[in-house]
Amino acid sequence: MDAPEVIVVGAACVDIKGKALGQMIDATSNPGKIKLSAGGAARNIAENLARLGVSAALLTVVGSDPFGHAILERSKVSGLDLSGVLVVEGARSAAYLALLDQDGEMLLSIDDMGIAGAMTPEYIESYRGLFRRAKMVVVDANISSRTMTTVFALARRYRVPVCVNPVSVALAHKVKPRLKYCTIITPNAAEAQVLTGQAVANEQQAARAAQRLLAAGVEIAIITRGEEGLTYAHSDGAGNVPAVRCEVADSTGASDALTAAVVYGLVNGFSVDEAVRLGVSAASIALMSTDTVNPDMSLEYLYETLRI
Repeated sequence: MDAPEVIVVGAACVDIKGKALGQMIDATSNPGKIKLSAGGAARNIAENLARLGVSAALLTVVGSDPFGHAILERSKVSGLDLSGVLVVEGARSAAYLALLDQDGEMLLSIDDMGIAGAMTPEYIESYRGLFRRAKMVVVDANISSRTMTTVFALARRYRVPVCVNPVSVALAHKVKPRLKYCTIITPNAAEAQVLTGQAVANEQQAARAAQRLLAAGVEIAIITRGEEGLTYAHSDGAGNVPAVRCEVADSTGASDALTAAVVYGLVNGFSVDEAVRLGVSAASIALMSTDTVNPDMSLEYLYETLRI
């Protein structure tokens, strides 16, 4: 494996998404459309990075089943480095099931990430040479606590900044005791509430939560707030960036696109203020596609969408 600029560690899965065609009616079948797409927070971030021209390597695990084959085939298209992906013979690949309303907003989701346990500390250690040469490491919270500890330890050993995606409310608790090791963190409002122990229901509360994350040791805190945009803070400033208004096809993967664009900006020497604006633009590109990663994502498209 050549030395990548960014190493991305975490989940890869198949997304199974059902979108209602009309108003949802509880406890009965609803007309809609079902789509399969390659997903997983880490995989999504890595593919977006590759489409933005960043040399990225993905450390993840898939099974030897048809889902695993589909995940790898879809990911290859972007030029993403998959040579470190662990394929477990006879295992079932991870899957994510999402129910979306007629506007593309998630109502409920279920993830089956049991195979992520195969990403052991020893597996991560076997790629320590990549950490030594990387500009940044991105990790999602789907990996075990022990494996996350190894990722942070290698990053500290080689003085590589770490960007963390907490993924969900259920997984954010893994990140909370490790905030002092997070260079960048990109929770949504609900995840930020878990990480800070305070409500994050509006712009003012989000600003306070971002400052609390800085006090815990994070260098750059970015709290996404859906259609309200995002709130961010770092040692030299803070602010809010409104969302780019667009027609939403599917909200799945928007936060992953945002994280990828922020990382793209930072590894290329952009200021934090510029990087978060690129992130908001990337999120809007993701929202306009029924695929979890918009196949049209590119630097050109990113800058065309940058209107803020």
